[in-house]
Amino acid sequence: MEILINLKTLGKKSRRIRPVSFIYEKKPETLREFIDQTVLIMVRTFKERQKKSKEGFLPEALSEQAINDMAELGKVAFGYIYNENEVSEEKAIKTAEDAVIDGLVKIFINGSDITDMALDLRNVEIDEIEAFYASHLEKKIEINEGDQVTFVKLAMLAGRRW
Repeated sequence: MEILINLKTLGKKSRRIRPVSFIYEKKPETLREFIDQTVLIMVRTFKERQKKSKEGFLPEALSEQAINDMAELGKVAFGYIYNENEVSEEKAIKTAEDAVIDGLVKIFINGSDITDMALDLRNVEIDEIEAFYASHLEKKIEINEGDQVTFVKLAMLAGRRW
């Protein structure tokens, strides 16, 4: 199943959102399945790039535009991964699920927020709140071939009121 994930491109001049094709082995039925499968795709892609870096692959030549975009960010890189630490798929999945539960990440399918955490906590005991939010990950989602998905990482802004 092919789903398009919207990714932000680098560079000050060309900051655009572009859809990137992700291939899922099976159709995710719940929010948890969707998060888990997406994280697995990303971790496996990272591990493959990490393996190629260890083997000494030769990357493609960078275009002038790519070099200029990276220079604006302050670092020109060729795609090598120097980090040799082993990445845990289970830990990455847990981190992603926690980020959604904590409200640090929003997920939109075709523009509709599927991570709406405005849940009624009036009848929930204090010691059951974490399990209550975690159960939200079992929410059924409707995602189809070719849908566009956007992950938005929310940043907490800190400031001082005078």
